Amino acid sequence: LYTQNILTNLMTQYINNFAQMPNFDQYMSMSNVNQAAKVMEETAQNFINLNVFSSLTANAPEGVTVNVNENAQVGTYTFNVTQIAQEQQNQGNLMNANNLDFNTGTQTFRITIGENSYLFNIDVSNSDTNESVLQKIAQSINEAGIGIRAAVENVNGQVRLNLTAENTGTNNAFTVEDVTGNLVTTSGINNVVQNAQNTIYEYNNVTYEVQTRNFELEPGIEITPQNTGEFTVQVTYDTQRIGEEVENLVGSINDFLNTLRMNVTNLGGNYAIFENLLENYSQQLEDIGIIYNNGRFEITDEFYQNLQDENTLKYRIEPTITRFAQTAVNTGIMAQSMSTNFVYNNDLTNLWWYNFLGGYFSYLPSFWASFA
Repeated sequence: LYTQNILTNLMTQYINNFAQMPNFDQYMSMSNVNQAAKVMEETAQNFINLNVFSSLTANAPEGVTVNVNENAQVGTYTFNVTQIAQEQQNQGNLMNANNLDFNTGTQTFRITIGENSYLFNIDVSNSDTNESVLQKIAQSINEAGIGIRAAVENVNGQVRLNLTAENTGTNNAFTVEDVTGNLVTTSGINNVVQNAQNTIYEYNNVTYEVQTRNFELEPGIEITPQNTGEFTVQVTYDTQRIGEEVENLVGSINDFLNTLRMNVTNLGGNYAIFENLLENYSQQLEDIGIIYNNGRFEITDEFYQNLQDENTLKYRIEPTITRFAQTAVNTGIMAQSMSTNFVYNNDLTNLWWYNFLGGYFSYLPSFWASFA
């Protein structure tokens, strides 16, 4: 530990003297600009990759949920839901839990779903109760994985077995019947309390019927009604998200410009070209509500107002911001490349402190650990 403290003190003295070393200011400025350029490039590239201007949202009335994706088209859509899909539900008879009302012995019942039939064999002994038999039936159905859930319900000391289809629609309707014995008739699990039904809706004077509660009204527009009735939904551009992403983009560009101006003195005039590349868009950006003021791009209220107009958004804002983002990507790449070239053109790699900063710091953790 004593040795480590001595070495730490020596290291601190070296670091404090780095600012006095040859070309150290240039190195630090180059590093600052390189980092800011990297952040700007990545932010701008991410903005482009996200295809931000295709972001959509939907305004829907109460009683319906709407999900949209990039395949949807901006517009207003009206449709009428006359029926909502349901899963079939069967509710058994209430039975005294501790009695035994079933025949003893091996009994068989059948469940039919569409064209598929499934047989179930249940052993009933004198030691069973109504509740234990219902539990056996439920377990057999659930383990079969045929798309029906079975559950024993306790109601004030009495029990009954309920069956529910796992999926909605008439394709999932089922029947239950005894083959041998009295399991079905005694338990009442063939009593239908909710018929399987499909969703039925009318759109553009055409009636549609689907097995599920949700349906695709148009490509990229998924509707899930909670109630029947006529609904009107509006699909619009997600201006809130677009605005937030533009703010992130402009923020990264402003950070780069600020870093550039703070360090350009140490790096020479060549770096000023990057500011000029971005400034060239000032007039185009001002036309859509982003002004260039005192070396920074500022988003005004006019920009957010322009976002609300579909034509302005698609034909003015989108192409202008997209070109601006691509310029930010290219500028970031060039700035990073020039920073790298700066190191070699100024022979910084031959300076002892550059090699020390670039390499030996990575060995410090294991170096200190050797003295632990």
